[in-house]
Amino acid sequence: MSASLPAPERRALEKLVAPGPMEDLRAIEERYRRASPAVRSAARGAYDSYLRANRVEEGIHSYAMVVQLMLGTRFDPDWKPQMR
Repeated sequence: MSASLPAPERRALEKLVAPGPMEDLRAIEERYRRASPAVRSAARGAYDSYLRANRVEEGIHSYAMVVQLMLGTRFDPDWKPQMR
């Protein structure tokens, strides 16, 4: 589901996700595995260039930063982000 999470947290999260979305995630993973690495690389490079040309300085990395923020941010009881 999210390789960036520690295994115990990933397993706990997987238990909270309904079977339908879990099947979708597995299908996405399987499709990714079947795709050509050369085509994936070319598509990634083209999209990164597109984003940078449209003033997204981080390019495609900006997506990873959002996911990391969503999955990796811990909050205190008052919902203030905890800094690591």
